[in-house]
Amino acid sequence: MNIDELAQAARAALDEEYADYDPAIGHSRLEDDAIGEALTTDAVGITQTSADTATSPRHSSDWVTDWISQAACRTTGPDDLFVLGAAQNRAKAVCTGCPVRTECLGDALDNRIEFGVWGGMTERERRALLRRRPTVTSWRLLLETARREYERSAGILPLEDEDLTIILEQVM
Repeated sequence: MNIDELAQAARAALDEEYADYDPAIGHSRLEDDAIGEALTTDAVGITQTSADTATSPRHSSDWVTDWISQAACRTTGPDDLFVLGAAQNRAKAVCTGCPVRTECLGDALDNRIEFGVWGGMTERERRALLRRRPTVTSWRLLLETARREYERSAGILPLEDEDLTIILEQVM
């Protein structure tokens, strides 16, 4: 089964599953805390993993535009990532510890990718997140900024000159 056939099968299954779904209501099966936790984990949770990885020559806050070549799933077949039901949890496990998980999620959200697990989130989780945050114009920018702010507040990322100036002015 090629990727197009797999996507068509997934679309048909989702159409059947959501036949009674009313998009005007837009209810998510995820709790607000679960969505926030998933977004925070994707945005900042990998920084320690990627910083500790000897194979990662970049600083963890650097955004990787060619993330596919570094993805943990690059050797995984599409049949393992474009799944339904309980198999999605196994697919999400592939994303655990991936050094470019945030970049993958940002790309999927910015491009409104409908099928499969991307950045550790299922299509249902991504749709719920997009419905909850319709004003976000660039998920990449949002996630990149969140990761940088987290690293700076955690002392992982050095302060910029303007931040040091502000701190020194407050001390003096």
